[in-house]
Amino acid sequence: MTVVHIRGWPEIIEFHRGTILDAALTSGVPAPHQCCSGECGTCKCRLIKGLVNHGSHLPDALSDQEKADGWVLACRARPKTDVEIEFNKDLDEQLPVPQRRKAHVQLCERLNADVIRIVLSVEGSALPFVAGQFARLRFGNLPARDYSMANLPGARDLEFFVREMPDGLVSGHVARHLSVGDLVGIEGPFGNAYLRAAKKEAIIAVAGGSGLAPMLAIARSVAIAPNPQPLHFYFGVRREVDLFASQTLAQLSRRNPRMSVQIVLSEPAHGQDKFREGFPHEALAADFNALSQTQIYSAGPPPMVAAVSQAARMLGAQSDDIHSDPFTCQPRRKSGSIGSAITRSLGFLGLSGGS
Repeated sequence: MTVVHIRGWPEIIEFHRGTILDAALTSGVPAPHQCCSGECGTCKCRLIKGLVNHGSHLPDALSDQEKADGWVLACRARPKTDVEIEFNKDLDEQLPVPQRRKAHVQLCERLNADVIRIVLSVEGSALPFVAGQFARLRFGNLPARDYSMANLPGARDLEFFVREMPDGLVSGHVARHLSVGDLVGIEGPFGNAYLRAAKKEAIIAVAGGSGLAPMLAIARSVAIAPNPQPLHFYFGVRREVDLFASQTLAQLSRRNPRMSVQIVLSEPAHGQDKFREGFPHEALAADFNALSQTQIYSAGPPPMVAAVSQAARMLGAQSDDIHSDPFTCQPRRKSGSIGSAITRSLGFLGLSGGS
């Protein structure tokens, strides 16, 4: 039997299949992770002992020199022997352990030309998660895809926004064939861009397209807190016709007087003056002089997420206070066409990103 020892975690983990990250999350280790596909580098860890198969990944996530220096990506590395690793962060946050559940479709409705809202009723008790996390959904025999929860944690019904991708196998099924009552497999939760509820600094939440889902879950969680901190919410889409859930955002801002909402259009109609023009990171940079005491969350197309993170750092935000979920057009855990997935999402900002 192969085992994984993680420094800072008291238990030895038995490894049976999958990756180091799979083994860690299944055992309840709050391992840092995000894309689960070798793209972001969030799960980078130091290999202290043992041998691994590194798997496929983007060079930006793990360079050849880093491999030579003993670093691995937990989401791609598969142990060939017993291994000992050390993550770059303290393992002091207790996150829900991923579970597998069955659910049934309660609602499937189109919100605009390419975004579909689905609501799933989970069998048994509610699926535990923290606002900002995502789940892996499987529709019939189709490949699994990752989508972020938009609802408050604790509810048995889970809400998702699915962007219909051009020629998308799974999203096309959801858009054209999914029906109320259909059975859906769920695995989760996953994701490291979750709400740090213990921190009471002001929050900035930035969403692009269907990246609205996890940011909406965060806004909903903040709104029900006894003394909610200031929340500055930015939602970017291409045109006004691409907007969705804007009434929900308005209701949340009425419920939480300390929440402001900025709608940003990258391609506004001539003469429109209801919403801001440009990109979310530009609006963010225009609104703030410093972000040294702020928690920043973002989700959507990778270029948008990268631009928001860069703008936040330039305004003084610490890396530990920036939490991002870059959506790609490919499933987050699929090996292979990683580079092409990011390339296709560079429509920057069509901002209609999807997972």
